[in-house]
Amino acid sequence: MPANHSSSLWVLAAAVLLVAAVASSLPIPDTGNWEQVLPQWLASQEVQRPWEQLHASHALRGQDGSVRPWLTEVITRVHAWTQTQLDVLPSWLKNQDKGLSNEMRQDLPDHFWRFVPPYVASVNVEGLAPSWEAPCFKQTSATVQSDDENGNSYTIVIEASEPSSLTCSDVYLVGTVEGVHLRTVLTRGKHTIKWNMDKATPNEKEWVQRNGFRIFRFLDGVPTTLVDVLSTVEMFLPEAAKNGHISDTVAKQSLKFLKDYVGVDMKPRHIQNVDVPKESIKSGDFMGIIRLDGLETMQVWGTGAHTGHTVLLMWEDDELYVMESTDKTAYWPIPNIQKNKYDDWIKMAREAQYSTVLLPLTDEMREKFDAAKALEFYKQVEGKPYGYHNFIWGWVDTPEDNWPGPLSLELVEVAFSLVDKLSPAIATRMWGEAFNKRLGTNESSTIDILAQAWRQGVSFGQLVSMPEQDDWVYSDGPSMVCDVFVCEMYKAGGLFGDLRDQIQCTEFQNWDVETLAFFNTTAQRPQQCVEADPDLPFCQLTGAYQLTLPGFGTVQPYAHMREHCPALPPLFKRPEGC
Repeated sequence: MPANHSSSLWVLAAAVLLVAAVASSLPIPDTGNWEQVLPQWLASQEVQRPWEQLHASHALRGQDGSVRPWLTEVITRVHAWTQTQLDVLPSWLKNQDKGLSNEMRQDLPDHFWRFVPPYVASVNVEGLAPSWEAPCFKQTSATVQSDDENGNSYTIVIEASEPSSLTCSDVYLVGTVEGVHLRTVLTRGKHTIKWNMDKATPNEKEWVQRNGFRIFRFLDGVPTTLVDVLSTVEMFLPEAAKNGHISDTVAKQSLKFLKDYVGVDMKPRHIQNVDVPKESIKSGDFMGIIRLDGLETMQVWGTGAHTGHTVLLMWEDDELYVMESTDKTAYWPIPNIQKNKYDDWIKMAREAQYSTVLLPLTDEMREKFDAAKALEFYKQVEGKPYGYHNFIWGWVDTPEDNWPGPLSLELVEVAFSLVDKLSPAIATRMWGEAFNKRLGTNESSTIDILAQAWRQGVSFGQLVSMPEQDDWVYSDGPSMVCDVFVCEMYKAGGLFGDLRDQIQCTEFQNWDVETLAFFNTTAQRPQQCVEADPDLPFCQLTGAYQLTLPGFGTVQPYAHMREHCPALPPLFKRPEGC
């Protein structure tokens, strides 16, 4: 199944969940800052460092770059660790917690994803001291000084004053490409972080000298931040469940997330499975899919697409096949670009708890579609790995205007570098090779790539927003996620006409394909489709909840389509031309 984009984007899920693992050490902060206000027993406890535990884990090194097993391990460990920390929190700390803060409540009304700390400021040795207003301490500033001429040691001072109450606190994450530190500010005055960089590489030290130390602040207090982590990770638990089963609890959480964060209201269906005559389906017809788990709902939040996976229907030798690019998961047995007989696929889709809709091509597009050439292209790429190398780039088109909620370009750069330290193989597969393609380099680590980008005058924002190219071939072959594969089949079949060489399918995400004016928006539906879903304009074949596709079949292709499109939840307003 869909190892789709994920906001999302699942790469961001992975990166941010790792940051969450760091953040979940909040209940036992640095004793240097807390020992005067916490009971002595807490000050004497061993300080737990989940990042170090994760880094030491062989299972999390992802030696072969296999993404889904690695992500499953991360999710499982973060979930267990967070539950443990909630259990051992001191009662006084729980009692003083005020629940969800008012910050970003319009964008983040529930616990989901509120553990991601928004960017506040950067502090540099040679720059001005930044200052800001925090929820607890209305006057807060930061300074940093170098403790030696070689850049091996720094002292960061966060100074706070004017508290809004006697029991409030502000919780910060200070990060660089070299590492992160946590600091909870409970009292007015100066709060010091000693930052040792003896083990940092020259490129890491150079990055810190250029960019300084980035300061992020958590939206909620310690106990609520842990609940934020737990609520978010629970949506991902089907990744580790037997057969990938989505429980009623997870389904309800996912539905609430979609409604509250994106305005997508998936209504229950009384008829969950609808059969249509196979002979009514033609080569080139399309199916859009969503599964109510953390990965796919995150994609909806990140991209605005209502689906998490896309597939193409093709006839070959009098047999109807479903062709797709996907990965092996707990609920899908086969990896890579593949075809399955339609009847077999529908059975697997029902078992995987897919909501699946069928979009037929228009009569004009059916006439134009060269199925033989599309099948020829399929045979060239069959068995190629799922497109992790360009997984992100159909979603991220701009430096600043594609990151949902509190996620920021500044945090992503730090997170990418830290994931590389944890699992170089995962980083190489998810963005390392793609960055090298953009820069014409052959570097082996994220920080070395960032150093080369800087030397070429390319900022991180420019790097992530450079358009992907369809003719790029990666170390394991051409790279196509689900919708890119569908788009490439349409390109091979001639549907883009003279625009073929001016459109990069690898820049598309699901919504981009679904809105192409290739699909029949007024098709007459079989009676069984009407009875199951009277209000839908297409047939929904599987699923307990109704899947809608606003704007499907309405956008004519144009040169350089979807290459530079800002879009942010919940409205995903795109400028004219996007």
